[in-house]
Amino acid sequence: GGAAVQSLEVGDAAAWGFSGGPWGIAINLRPGWDGGGVRRRTGGAGLGSSVYWTCLGRIRCCEIGSDNVRDLVGGLVDPRGLVLDLPKNRMFWTDPKAGKVQTSSLDGSRVCDVASGLPSPYGLALGPSHLYWTDRRG
Repeated sequence: GGAAVQSLEVGDAAAWGFSGGPWGIAINLRPGWDGGGVRRRTGGAGLGSSVYWTCLGRIRCCEIGSDNVRDLVGGLVDPRGLVLDLPKNRMFWTDPKAGKVQTSSLDGSRVCDVASGLPSPYGLALGPSHLYWTDRRG
């Protein structure tokens, strides 16, 4: 059960479908992927490109083009915003009900709080030297 993430080609009239999330979504496109759409180029280049998302108390990941959905981080209250810091092999997310901004390695290990005791952190953005988030009740 849980969330369903679907993709479409550029120009496709179909819509993304979500069930129970995802709320935050981030894509790690490796070299060999077409920047205009999410599809594999010929020759097998670009293997390892993944999509990450937050839903139902967890963060999930799937290699694009496969059905292998993995739970990376579980036991969360209500994760929402999500950003990837690829150069440092980590991700950040907001959890408004827990009042936290958290981080972990891209594989879901080493979870720790970046900030806690926040009213309701929601949106998230990563700049060159700072992490920014919005607060729904601030």
